Amino acid sequence: MKGFFKVTFWALVTVAVIMMGVIYILPSTNTEPTPEQTQEAVEYVVSKDEIVEVAKMAVEENQFTQPLVVTSSKKVPFLNIELPWTRNEISAKIEGIIGIGIQADQLEIQRDMDESGNWVGYLVILPKSEVLYKEIKDTVISQNNGLLNNNPVSVDYYNQKIEELVKEKIDMLAEEGKFEKADNKLQELIAQRIHQITDESVPVRFETK
Repeated sequence: MKGFFKVTFWALVTVAVIMMGVIYILPSTNTEPTPEQTQEAVEYVVSKDEIVEVAKMAVEENQFTQPLVVTSSKKVPFLNIELPWTRNEISAKIEGIIGIGIQADQLEIQRDMDESGNWVGYLVILPKSEVLYKEIKDTVISQNNGLLNNNPVSVDYYNQKIEELVKEKIDMLAEEGKFEKADNKLQELIAQRIHQITDESVPVRFETK
């Protein structure tokens, strides 16, 4: 019996030693991630598609309503003086929407690296804002022809004047800084989206193409 207990004791000791060795060798599933592992996880979270969707939703629409009067008349040769009763005129109301934003598919998102090659955040490269679309509606209010002029205002000339009016509106938006404001707002929205996906402490830097 003593021999039996002696053998059993040493067998249990051997099994315990083997189990301790296995536990020591196997990696623990409860260990905290290393900074490198955390960095690698964050680096690949944000996709370009998610940022493209933000850019598409961030288009700034500028509405306007403007009266337009288009005239044509006969003039005295070489003097540029309008002959009486020759003025033809169209009065219209022009309503429009000018959409300002970026070509979303042209943006780029990259891992931002320091001089040592360490990941420090995100770099988003954006094209400048531009006019993405124009929706123009014209409503003719009145049309008058002079007694001595049987040639009404031509359709081409009328459309040309509408195009000139729209261009003036776009130039006015540029003077008011609407394009720069659209750029700044888009950057804010993209930074917010990246922070929602990752963490507010993740740096986001922007460059313009």
